[in-house]
Amino acid sequence: MPTPSPPAAPPADRAHRLPLVGEATHASEGRITAPGALYETAAPRQRAPIVVLHGVGDFSPGDVIGSVAGQSAFSRREDLQRDTVFAQSWRYTLLRAGRDGEGSGAPVRLVEVNWSEVRRAMPDALGLARHFVTVLLALTRIGVYGAWRSRTLANRLWSGTPTLFFIETVLVWASLAPMLSALLWQLDPGQRMASGVMVAVGALYVATLVRQLTWTLAAGGMWFAAFAAWAGWWTCFGNDGHRGFAEVSGALHSWATLAAAGAVVVTSLEIALRDRGRGLHRLSRIACLWLPVVLMVVVQPLTVSVTLLPMNDSTRSNWGRAFALAMPFSPVDGQQAASLMALALAAALLLGAWQFKAVQGFGRNVAVIVGWSVGLGLLLVARVMERGLFEGCRLCQQCLRTDWVALVGLLLVVGASVTWVLFSRTEVSKDRRGQPWYPAGAFARFWASVLLALMPVVLLASLGFVLWRMRGYHPQQLGFAMAPDAAAVFLESTKYALLLVPLATRPFAAFLDALGDVFFFVVRRRGLHTRRDTLTRFWQALRLLDEPCNGRHVIVFAHSQGTVIAATMLSRMARVLLHSPMRLTLVTVGSPLSTLYRNFLDVVLGQGFARLCKQQPERFRWINLCRPADYIGGAVELEGVHNRELLTRGDHIGYWADADLLAWLKGLSEGRV
Repeated sequence: MPTPSPPAAPPADRAHRLPLVGEATHASEGRITAPGALYETAAPRQRAPIVVLHGVGDFSPGDVIGSVAGQSAFSRREDLQRDTVFAQSWRYTLLRAGRDGEGSGAPVRLVEVNWSEVRRAMPDALGLARHFVTVLLALTRIGVYGAWRSRTLANRLWSGTPTLFFIETVLVWASLAPMLSALLWQLDPGQRMASGVMVAVGALYVATLVRQLTWTLAAGGMWFAAFAAWAGWWTCFGNDGHRGFAEVSGALHSWATLAAAGAVVVTSLEIALRDRGRGLHRLSRIACLWLPVVLMVVVQPLTVSVTLLPMNDSTRSNWGRAFALAMPFSPVDGQQAASLMALALAAALLLGAWQFKAVQGFGRNVAVIVGWSVGLGLLLVARVMERGLFEGCRLCQQCLRTDWVALVGLLLVVGASVTWVLFSRTEVSKDRRGQPWYPAGAFARFWASVLLALMPVVLLASLGFVLWRMRGYHPQQLGFAMAPDAAAVFLESTKYALLLVPLATRPFAAFLDALGDVFFFVVRRRGLHTRRDTLTRFWQALRLLDEPCNGRHVIVFAHSQGTVIAATMLSRMARVLLHSPMRLTLVTVGSPLSTLYRNFLDVVLGQGFARLCKQQPERFRWINLCRPADYIGGAVELEGVHNRELLTRGDHIGYWADADLLAWLKGLSEGRV
């Protein structure tokens, strides 16, 4: 009698929805497969242990499984005792079934894999600056060398090494020259030499810390150390040395910014011409190069202003004129170029977030109508103010920028139009009550691609504006008294940097944190990536369990970046899993495997385990769940993966507290579903 063949896996481009509380049902699908049909039904008391692997966040040990176990579905019928286990210096938190006194022999119900400290294991230099620098290093290396396991973004660029040199060796350290000059300007001559030596020692210390990660940044630290020591000697013993050093700092800072921006443009052209990936893949690689440059240009006024504020008005103005005297362009023109980049970045992020929340809360039609109405209204208001109310009033135009109002209105109209076009081609799910659940997460990811296409245009426009304004600009002919005041420009530019303050709010911080984990996972440089620590840590958690040895069922419940760690490690160990008695179900929620890794960076992960699930569905299974409003997670486009829509409230966070999801997970561990 022939052996019946296992059920075929659904096609990767179609969501295979299985019954779940709060899930959509579609009459057109006809057949619905029950989750328990792929496994033998386990006895109710032989529950499968659940390995919990969280995503982004600085969780303390036990926080995540404490939240899971706190739901009534897990705590209603038995007591769970907490236990801490150390394996290879890694700490794991376990929850065992049973009452007090049963000890470590009680069966394990939940295991938490906590990897929050991995990001804190980066080179510890100066706290926040250290994290900023490591993100910069990861971004520039993905841009130059391509992402890890990317199929198309792996070409070694001819202009890559010069671009790394201009960004890390020149721009990063030259951006400290204005601060050093302003510091030495306000000190007495006897203090300048000592201050220069102290700054030089600090630069050498940073160069020593990063020498194994990047020779370009270390080389920049060494030349800046010599530069700082020379500055201390010159400003201390030279006649008007502080004024001469301010001029040198102004020229160095300006030319370094232009050289780095030009190098990014050249490398971007090479990426556009040589890479074989889709346009979105190439835009993502280009973004890894322009983002550090834009952030440094926008944030630098904040750091320089810290050293300018202790000065009085006269001293500050004298430094500003000396600094601007050797600049190849007017500091006012530089301010306008930087403000254009800051405004474009902040406006795109804020309006995209507003549109996302509008779609999530009120649906497509209301979001589109409000976006069109407000956007067209702002365009009309800007037109009336420019041609009527503000005509001939320079003070009025300075108090309220009509071009800003018009730009915001234009972006609102574009965002509403994008929402209409996107959702008119997308299937909108409906729950059992007929309520539509609009895919706000798909809109957020589409808006991110619009931002990737917008920023290179803004960068080119800003660079072209500065180069055009450089023609015929000779501040030396004006003299010191008539030179523009760069100090006033730096202080005024802080308001543009403050446009990025919303990035520090919780939603944006969570989004940027998730992107940081993506970058640190796919960077090729050994000292920067997190794969070595996160992958083996997860595998060690599976080895802690005794149940897999006798063929019992094990469930891995992973969220966000945890899904990437789990899928990558299970694929790497696919051959070991195939020859082991383990039966394993991977449940992923909010997974960025396709939405971020594959669609933006062309990095395909999890193929090995997905293939195993397709070949032996009676032993291995991968169920991926995602909410329509999840701006990070989405369907995993691999054969062998069962994709479902989870129609419960929330977006990318809050899966741990989703009572319906956790009740279903508990039923899965007991073999009841």
